[in-house]
Parts: sequence; structure tokens; C-alpha cells
Amino acid sequence: MQEELKSLDENSTWKLVDRPKDRKVITGRWVYKIKTDEQGNVDKFKARYVAKGFMQVPGLDFHETYAPTCKPETMRILFALAAQWGLHLHQMDVKTAYLNSPLNETVYMEQPEGFVEGRDKVCLLQRSLYGLKQAGRDWYQTLSSFLEEAGFTRSKNDYCLFTKTTGDEFCYVLVWVDDIIIGCKDENHISKLRKDFNQRFKMDDRGSLSWFLGMAIEQLPGAVIVNQTQYIDEVLRRFGLADCKPVSTPADVNSTFSKDDCPAVGSAEASEMKDNDYRGIVGCLLYLAKQTRPDILATVSRLSRYLDNPGKAHWIAARRVLRYLKGTKDLGLAFQRDTDGLQLRGACDADWASDVDDRRSTTGFAFKLQKKGAAISWNSKKQPTAAISSSEAEYQAMAAAVQEVLYLRSLLEEMGFKCEGATVIQEDNQSCIKMCKNPVMQKRTKHIDVKHHFVRERVEDGTVELQYCATEDMCADLMTKALAKPKLEKHRVQLLGGKQSGTSGEGQTEWGC
Repeated sequence: MQEELKSLDENSTWKLVDRPKDRKVITGRWVYKIKTDEQGNVDKFKARYVAKGFMQVPGLDFHETYAPTCKPETMRILFALAAQWGLHLHQMDVKTAYLNSPLNETVYMEQPEGFVEGRDKVCLLQRSLYGLKQAGRDWYQTLSSFLEEAGFTRSKNDYCLFTKTTGDEFCYVLVWVDDIIIGCKDENHISKLRKDFNQRFKMDDRGSLSWFLGMAIEQLPGAVIVNQTQYIDEVLRRFGLADCKPVSTPADVNSTFSKDDCPAVGSAEASEMKDNDYRGIVGCLLYLAKQTRPDILATVSRLSRYLDNPGKAHWIAARRVLRYLKGTKDLGLAFQRDTDGLQLRGACDADWASDVDDRRSTTGFAFKLQKKGAAISWNSKKQPTAAISSSEAEYQAMAAAVQEVLYLRSLLEEMGFKCEGATVIQEDNQSCIKMCKNPVMQKRTKHIDVKHHFVRERVEDGTVELQYCATEDMCADLMTKALAKPKLEKHRVQLLGGKQSGTSGEGQTEWGC
């Protein structure tokens, strides 16, 4: 707490003034946290004095509040490029980051509890303090201005990615609030940038990237390995399943979730479920699924549809996913150098009428840059409208996949890799492929929303190329529904890349066809 107050004083965060009579004075509170490293050991004890931003008055104490964070796809692309091009990844942490940003609004706050000076004095904030609604936005603008002055260009696709070209080499800076990843092939450029950061901000130099947002990162020659083993252990302990018996799949193949499994209002089951932290489990699982574990995303996506009123069936299914993670906690993403170079390729699938409540279908797709490397992007999502045929469901899924292609191609070009030629997307429905290539079967497609038809334009202009893939080899099948163990393990290796422990057999590390 003394260290925190020292930082607040060094940054001239506030000055003491007489209590105003015509303005509301917000309060604050002390927040404590124990920070750990990648092995789970105590790294440091941290105390923050945080403003109670919920007391701020809109239009008076704050105006705009939005602040971006880097997208997981951008992070994974950086890991893939590091494995392919031999980039060095370095990590830095800005100490008391928000205190570096000037505050444009007039905000009064009570003095910190236990450290009150003077009589009836309050703090007139001069810097953006943690907890203020605009603090994150102010800090981002400060950091963005610093990087742009240093010659970096902000990405138009991800506002937390900054790139700088020096000769034929690219230098990358990826930002997650106050955590910063620097990626560059020349270590001298990294050293210079570290020096620039230290001159402008008070930094904590973490050295070579090894731990970021709950992910352990291992940098090897020609490979970058990412897993969340420690995070999974913490989640298992949190929900009392540290010593549970593992299962081989995240969901039973025959399992179906529906609103019929939700308890009636006022029932004994409803009262019992209030004591269970169903939202907490699903939230932790979603974070895992979005960061490093695409193999659980389809199941978790289905479970997230019942957050308001979950039943015992949903609770048991969520705990089953944790039991699956218990037996596969060491699995992660393996980005590996490809001797054939980088090439964006993908797979797309749909599970027709899979939602028993409204009979809507599920879209699933995945994309990767290296044949035997991990996927850089994946998604599993219920479609917005019901499809009257499997071909229509696949067509809607393909439209979503093509949107992702356009985004990834643009982002990759900003990062120094221009996709030459069409991006191949594998599809296991011949009818869908024909619909995308030609305006055929007008009677069966005339009702489809026009927004889905843009995929034909992208096929015609050569942006994407559709390629047939047999259903048994379609790895995107994992993104749409629960699979039996053999098929799950086969597609899991395709998405995670490398030789994964906990997988029976060698598996197939390339796309299916």
C-alpha cells in the first residue's frame, strides 16, 4: 500500500483541495492481489487504490469510455510468424499504467482509507486513476500516441497491433492494456524499443515472452508452444474438481441441451442451481476455448445459451467439460515452421438444425497458416436464421467463413505477409460448393438473405477457392457438435498442431484433403 501511494505521488495523480459544495465526490477502495508466475509461484503482492467509477456522473465526470484490447487471432498470428520467421518475442509490463495519462474531466475523490491528510480535504484527480470509467481509454490514447511518435503504424484491423518496417524487417508491438509483447527478428531493434519505453514510462521488463494472460509460451527454434495448464488447474481447484476422474470427450455424442432442461421458477431444482456457479464455469471455459482450446468450443457455446436459468443437466454437462480438461490439461497450440512457407487455408462446416429449441443450425470454421501448425482462428456459433436444408446451412456457414478470410487476409498484409492467390476453404457439401460457384437452384435459394450471397462474389474475384473435403476428414466438424473419441482426437490434432500428448495414435496434423 505504501508502494502504491508512492507511485500515486510520483505521478502527481491528485492534489488536495477543499471539499467542493456543488460537486459529487466519489469514493475509492483498496484492492489486493497476489500475482503468480508461469509455475504458479508467488511473483509479487500488489495493492491498488481504485476509484469507484460507478459513482461517476455521465456527461460530467466522464464522456467516452471505450478502450480496445488485442484480438486473440492477432496474438496467434504473431506466434505463427515468430515460429516461421524466427522472431524474438519479448514482454514488458507498464507499472501503474493508467497514472501516465492526464485526466481531461474534473473529478473529485475522497482520500485513501488509512492515509487521510488535512481536515475536510479531498483529492482533485489530475491523472486517470484505476476504476475511473475513462481510465482505460485515456491510457490507450497515451500509449498509442507514444508508439506512433516512435514510428509505428496502428493496424486498421486490430487497434492494439502496431507495426514498424525497418528495411525488409517488421517489428511488432501487441498491447493488452498494460501488458506489451514486442516481436522482432533483430534483437537490437528490441533493445532500442525497450530503452524508449523505459525513458517514457516506468516499466517492468519481463524478458523473453513466457507468460501472458494465463498462457504459458515456450519459444523453441522453429516453433512456439502455447498452453494453459496452470489456468486449467486453477479452474479445477476453484470448482472442486482437482481430483476428479477424467473423461475422454468434452460431451456425450448423444447429448442434447434444451430449454426443457431448465427448471421451473420456484422449483427445488431452481433453488439448488442458484447455489451453483454455472456462469463462473462457463465463463472460464469460454476463455479457454477462445484462447487455446478449440476442441471444447462447440460444447461450451451450447452451454452458454442457458446462463439465465440453467438446470441440473446443464450443470452436469459443464462439469463434464472440466473432467475432460483434467485429462487433457497439457494440450495446447503448437505453431511450427513450414518448409513450404505460409499459406492461409481453412475448413468450414455446419450442423443442420442442431438446436432443438429453435432448429437453427451451427456454424463452425477454422483457419491456419502452417500445414502442421496450430489454427490461428476458429469459431462455433448458432446461425441467426433457420435453414430449410443442409445445403442452406452450409451456405450460411461459408458466408461467415469468407468474412473471416477477408479480415485475416487484410490483417496478415498489415503484418508483412500478403496472401497470393485465392484462399482455399474446404467444404464437405457438394451442393453448397455449387451454390457458391454458380447462381444455381434459384427456387431453393431465392429466400436466403442477400448478405449470404456475397460469398459468390468472392469466389468469382478469386479471393477464395472452395475445395471439396470428405466429411470424415472435415476438421471443422469439431466446431459444430460433440464427436466420438476417435474422430475428436483426429480433428483435435489438426487444430492444435504438432504431436499432442494425450492423443492415441499419430493422428493427422494437416488438413484432411
